[in-house]
Amino acid sequence: MGSFTRIDSNYSEIKTVSRSVPATADLDGDGNYDMVVGNKLGGLSYYKQVKNVLQSVDDIELNSASVDMYPNPTYDQVFISFKQDYENANAAIRCIDITGKELMHWTVNSKTISSLNIQSLPAGMYMIEVSIGKSRLVKKLVKINR
Repeated sequence: MGSFTRIDSNYSEIKTVSRSVPATADLDGDGNYDMVVGNKLGGLSYYKQVKNVLQSVDDIELNSASVDMYPNPTYDQVFISFKQDYENANAAIRCIDITGKELMHWTVNSKTISSLNIQSLPAGMYMIEVSIGKSRLVKKLVKINR
C-alpha cells in the first residue's frame, strides 16, 4: 500500500510482462531463495536460486524467537535485540535487497539493543540477515515512506 522507487528494471535477464510482481522465500527448504513472479495475465513463474546467498547454520542456533526486530514496518530506524545470552558475542547484520545484493552492514554487540539507521534506503521490502559465528537468521523488513 506504499509507494516504491524502482531500483532496476532487469534482474538476471528475466523477461516478464508489465505489472509483474515478485515474491521471494525459501520455498523448498534448501537454504536458497526461490522467486515466484505473478503477472497481470494471471500466470506464475518460478525461479530457483543457484548461488547460495546465506551460509548454513553450524555453531549456535539463531531462531526467530531469539532475535527481536522492531518496529516493522518502519521508515527511519529498526531496533535489534537478542533474547538469549550469546556470551557478549558480536553479531554481523546485513541489509539485503530481493536480488541478494548487500546494501548496508553493521556489527553490533549481542548484549545491547542496537539501533540501525535505514533512512537512506528507498521504500520497499528487505531482508535483514543476523549472523553470530556460522549461525544465520533472516528476517523480512518493510521500509515505508514517512
